Amino acid sequence: GVADQNGTLGTAEETMETLVTVGNRVTVCGLLEDNNTSGTDFYVFDVQSGTSAGTVDGTVDYCFENSFEDATIEVWAKGVSNPLATFTTAHTEGSFDVELLDGEKHYLSVAANSAPYTAANYTLTVEVESMMTPIFSEGFEVWPPLNFTVTDDDPCLDWAQSSQTVVPPGEWPTEGSNLAYFNSYDCQTGSESLVTSSLNLSAANTVLLFIDMFHDPGYGGSFDNIQVQYDDGNGWINIGLQLDRPAQVQGWETEMVDLSALAGKTSVALRLFTTTAYGNNIHIDNVALMSK
Repeated sequence: GVADQNGTLGTAEETMETLVTVGNRVTVCGLLEDNNTSGTDFYVFDVQSGTSAGTVDGTVDYCFENSFEDATIEVWAKGVSNPLATFTTAHTEGSFDVELLDGEKHYLSVAANSAPYTAANYTLTVEVESMMTPIFSEGFEVWPPLNFTVTDDDPCLDWAQSSQTVVPPGEWPTEGSNLAYFNSYDCQTGSESLVTSSLNLSAANTVLLFIDMFHDPGYGGSFDNIQVQYDDGNGWINIGLQLDRPAQVQGWETEMVDLSALAGKTSVALRLFTTTAYGNNIHIDNVALMSK
């Protein structure tokens, strides 16, 4: 519990040492008190498989002395805007599953759901279970990219390669020396796509697509966007939520699209169907399709 009661993710990262694993697990102990006096407890740990596997399966086991009042446990990854897992009814003991990001810093948070809360000791253990394996990974280091066909359906719009963001300018790729960008800033209407070849997902149970996408607040009402689609012989169909460019905070975020509905298919193509709303450009990097 040395690292608890520090209130925010930023404070947790600045004030704590990263937890060290024993084997493939890390365990923390703390004292959870009324939120009016204590606040959220945060812990920091890294996931490093050494294989760049993308994601790893994990389990969070918990044990609380409090048998009646619920606490919320969340698992976050640095640079990802939403928690990887949220469990809102933690009391006594139990467990839940989480997909962790290989090579990334993670945060484990614990908070009482309401006040008053009877102070309770707790133990949390995060254990890595199995790795996801890459189907492909695209960093746009060469152009045209190795894993996508670039469409050219609109005379104004293009997907292209750059060493930095273009509009807004000057931000570096998340990995490697290059990124891909879509020139929505130049064109009022239209769409282009990055299209994969046919993929065999017959051996997969879980399929996840990760995209590093640059967001910025410019032209906040212009929702330039990427929609992931698939074609299994029946035409292009949307899957997952539309990924919009505008955001209040400028920077890279790792977007995750769950494609597990496609698991088991023997032949399916994917495309990043990208549409301009005449705002700033769309920039992406480090696209990875993972399965297990």
